[in-house]
Amino acid sequence: MNRLTFLQLVFITMLCTPVISSARCLSGDCSDGYGTMLEFNGDEYTGEFESGLRHGRGEYHWTNGDIYVGDYKNDSRTGQGFYTWRKGNTEGGTYRGYYLKGRHHGLGVRRWPDGEEYIGEWKHGKRHGQGTYTYVSGEMKSGDWKSNQFVKSVSVEAFGKARVAESNKNYEVAFIWYKAAAERGHAEAQNKIGALHHDGYGERYWDLYELEGGNATAVKWFKKAANQGNVSAMCSLHEIYSDTYAESDGILQDDDEAAKWNKMASGQCFY
Repeated sequence: MNRLTFLQLVFITMLCTPVISSARCLSGDCSDGYGTMLEFNGDEYTGEFESGLRHGRGEYHWTNGDIYVGDYKNDSRTGQGFYTWRKGNTEGGTYRGYYLKGRHHGLGVRRWPDGEEYIGEWKHGKRHGQGTYTYVSGEMKSGDWKSNQFVKSVSVEAFGKARVAESNKNYEVAFIWYKAAAERGHAEAQNKIGALHHDGYGERYWDLYELEGGNATAVKWFKKAANQGNVSAMCSLHEIYSDTYAESDGILQDDDEAAKWNKMASGQCFY
């Protein structure tokens, strides 16, 4: 092949090769500040940048409809974030929690479109550590997980970890442990979950589980605990059914019901 033919071939090859556009800054400062970047594939990111990388708080929209809002570090989802899969996506649903290098890592809640849910610990994108999985049927598996596989149930251990986390004011961790213990039948944990709903401490416990609050949910948990002999839960039920203001939360004042729970508590309740 002579030199001319070779150069012609190179030129033709260049013409036939698709040109891949680089990302471009649509607005703001996409180097060291706040801006909006359009990726070459059509994805769009709006948020904080450092040295030209996504770094800080931001929002990323994929062309397929998926959305992530949360923390970035060195161009990777790392920190706290909320991911929404587009409707119709085979994955579907949402994830709220911690990330490390783009994968679920730490505490988080994964909800699927069919109603299934996992709340607990993750490691490199897999359920790993303490957590509770709730199936569509209502069946729950709460305890240790390793690489997405359920290993063993937990109750007392989870309650102890919840107390430690709460004393350290790490409320999001505390709630996960209380919830895990309560769902495995730990009476004091059930009483605690009831109290959180009744007293309105949900905001303090982050929004991992999106506490509904109110007496209706509180009563459900108090009754679970009271039926196991938890006196504190019995007295909380006595208080709720004695309260004329409870009706606003869907629970009617009922003196007979209040008296019943006080009697079960051997008259220890005062309201």
